[in-house]
Amino acid sequence: MSIIYNGLYYIMYGFLGLITINILLSWFPGVYKFSIFRFLRRTTDTYMQPFHGILVFGMLDFTPIIGVVLFEGIIQAYIFLVNSAWALPN
Repeated sequence: MSIIYNGLYYIMYGFLGLITINILLSWFPGVYKFSIFRFLRRTTDTYMQPFHGILVFGMLDFTPIIGVVLFEGIIQAYIFLVNSAWALPN
């Protein structure tokens, strides 16, 4: 069973890495002309879309910070729940 928990943990951190890569790529104009980057954007925008446009100051959009911090919180909550479930006696 720990293989499943660990696998889900690595999938979530992998998705967080994809979000980070997408945020960094958004600084380069024209990068989404390539299909691999469009696929990356479609994949991560499913999670990031609700956060767009919340914290905008001039031309800078700090909204992805909210999404990344929230997702990191979700991962930490998952780790806490899994660790507390393992600590319970049978």
